[in-house]
Amino acid sequence: MTRLTSLAQATGPVLECRDFGHAWSWENDPQVRLERGKVVEFETTDACLRCEARRTRTIEAPSMTILRTRMTYPDGYLAPRGTRYRRADARAERFDRMMSRRNTR
Repeated sequence: MTRLTSLAQATGPVLECRDFGHAWSWENDPQVRLERGKVVEFETTDACLRCEARRTRTIEAPSMTILRTRMTYPDGYLAPRGTRYRRADARAERFDRMMSRRNTR
């Protein structure tokens, strides 16, 4: 997995997700676990429409409590270990790019 060394390396979709949050969409029909003929748990996989991250959640029924979440990120999304990018950092990078495009026209 390729990690970012700075937000300047991030693609537009990665910066948007780091700024706005992911745009999740269900990717598949839930896998269900039954006990005595009733659904007690199900698992969904969602895909981000922008950056293609994947989220798999295990959800308890009927309370709809999320029991577990597993994330898979695309190359170029994760920061180096020990580094944390804030949403404002991504927003600043997006703004800098916009201003740069403006100044080159």
